[in-house]
Amino acid sequence: MKTTMKWAAAMLLTASGACSAQNLADRDKIAQDKTQLAQYATRVNAACGTHIQFSINYASYNGAVAGPTVRKQSPTEYLMNAGDAIINICVTPAGKAAVAQKIHEVHGAYAEAESESLAGGVFTYKASYAGGSVDHPEKFLKAHL
Repeated sequence: MKTTMKWAAAMLLTASGACSAQNLADRDKIAQDKTQLAQYATRVNAACGTHIQFSINYASYNGAVAGPTVRKQSPTEYLMNAGDAIINICVTPAGKAAVAQKIHEVHGAYAEAESESLAGGVFTYKASYAGGSVDHPEKFLKAHL
């Protein structure tokens, strides 16, 4: 519970623009998440033969840190549903080609409900703290690639 609350506090401070007010532990948590995201992006790109950029809107987590929906994972771990969906699509040559042609960036954010969009080469995946599954973004991508 302490870790969850620290993540919540770190995201709240980041989202409010108070990065300079964060303590070292909070800044370290965010830096660790960004490192985890970079490593995960490398894994997705290796599987797909792509150079997809991954990013997270940390500010979107503001105000969503209380009650039964308090985050139990890092933002990157939520975004992994989208990345795993992309990896699953890349198992076929046609899937790899579609991903390479139509996805250049993956953007993750918090939302009350799981949702996806694909526009201008940007695949946006939003998930709540309740989480989601790889099935949702995979189904979306198969219908839109």
